[in-house]
Amino acid sequence: MTRRALSLLGVLAAVLLGAGSAGAATNTQNDLLSELFAPADTNLNVFGTNACPHVLPSFNDGYQFPEQHVTFPVVLAWRVADSVLLFALLGLGAWLFHSRRDRRWLWLPLGAGLFWFGFLRHGCICPIGAIGNVTAALARPGAIGLSLFTVIAFLLPLAAALVFGRVFCGAVCPMGAMQELLGGRARRVPRRLDRVLRLGGWLLLAGALAAAVRALALPICKLDPFVTLFRLTGPRELWLYTAAFLLLCVLVARPYCRWLCPYAKLLGLFAKISFLGRRIDAASCGRCGACESQCPVDAIRDGHIDLFACVACGRCTENCARKAVR
Repeated sequence: MTRRALSLLGVLAAVLLGAGSAGAATNTQNDLLSELFAPADTNLNVFGTNACPHVLPSFNDGYQFPEQHVTFPVVLAWRVADSVLLFALLGLGAWLFHSRRDRRWLWLPLGAGLFWFGFLRHGCICPIGAIGNVTAALARPGAIGLSLFTVIAFLLPLAAALVFGRVFCGAVCPMGAMQELLGGRARRVPRRLDRVLRLGGWLLLAGALAAAVRALALPICKLDPFVTLFRLTGPRELWLYTAAFLLLCVLVARPYCRWLCPYAKLLGLFAKISFLGRRIDAASCGRCGACESQCPVDAIRDGHIDLFACVACGRCTENCARKAVR
């Protein structure tokens, strides 16, 4: 294992420890808020003891106080922060992707997305889960609540893909960041096998849409191999599933993005017609094949970039000596 890989794993371990501390702190804050806004106990006097000087009347008519729900402003603040940060990271990632030839710059937004949306927010906001939420809300209006922030998480990466290509995958997505972190020396699979495996994302997308329309179910989240890692909790079976998939990420470049992610298919459709998507200038290209050999997802063939499959990782730009990839 290279020194770079060891350093990256060290950073990941630090993030995991920090995320656990942050989660504990958040739980403590929530407990304090719950106590602060909890209904007062009528058996307590001003000194906080149970020795109430007056006898309280007893009611035996069977009446039960309704369960109280308190919405804290902090929840709204988190949602606003999620949306603002998503917009900022998409903009920063798009700028770095199109202006810097050194792909290491992309780790600025990618690392921030991994920490915030991955470990700190435990995999939320989740554009993948938003597919089911939006579909269910459109199929049966009023059946489930659809917040503004869910709509933002679903539409904003698609809008960025329409303009810049799949910059969400290459510069923001926490699941993409984990695959990049583990797959520094991952190998590509044969193209014929890759074509067959890519059908998995379409099947999951179709199944998720059908489930959301018919039963308002969201099975996509159950197939997310990273949710257990981000939330640091789950049964043993899910941990084994996560560990097996992380091992696959070490061996194969971006397996989830290419073969399983249903949201990647939607992003690819928008990126296919993107205005500023990555392209190769035929006049400057020397047909050396460097960009094609370095592309981890086999998105470059015969001097042409398939914007549907391109995950905006920046390797083609970094390895083009003629600067023909623009």
